[in-house]
Amino acid sequence: MMAVALQSHGYSVAEAADAEEALRHLQAGPFDVVLSDYELPDKTGATMLREASRAGLLGSATALIVTAHTQPDDADGYEIIRKPIDLDRLMSQVQRVLGASGKVRPLPPTPADGGAPAADLVLYVSAGSAASVKARRSMESTLRAFAGSPIRYAVCDVGEEPAKAEEDQIVFTPTLVKRSPGPRAWVLGDLADAAVVIDLLKICGLKPST
Repeated sequence: MMAVALQSHGYSVAEAADAEEALRHLQAGPFDVVLSDYELPDKTGATMLREASRAGLLGSATALIVTAHTQPDDADGYEIIRKPIDLDRLMSQVQRVLGASGKVRPLPPTPADGGAPAADLVLYVSAGSAASVKARRSMESTLRAFAGSPIRYAVCDVGEEPAKAEEDQIVFTPTLVKRSPGPRAWVLGDLADAAVVIDLLKICGLKPST
């Protein structure tokens, strides 16, 4: 989710599944900001960052650690991004870090009318599925809070439009797909947790109107 948020705001992002892959990316750098989860599969993010620093791989990059811990013992000296992540706060934090280093990158311009970029959403459902019915109701309820926002929203029955479902790589229903802006993102399930959809729309630059 963090990568999608950053990319949708115009940042170039390199993702890594573990510390070793992260170090390989840093070797190919340079980077302005390094965001590392504290709990990596092979070591802690703090350990990885210290190794990168000793090897001269961080350069002038600012390193931040994402964690639910108050302050991990081995993360002294690193700025912390708290979990659960608030997307608005994340973007502000990244902007502040870049501003302090003189590397501010402006967010993408909004339309001339001051509105946010449109979000293109497709909910894939299966006819007769109780979970699909629940997902449709949940989406309708959540989108009411964004009334007036430039959102394109469509419901697609995979049985009626299999080609469209294949294009969006749909394996399970119900699935919500954010087609734009930025890279596609998928949310599976009945969407009863409105916060998931709201966070997705925040990534698109939209704010609830109610």
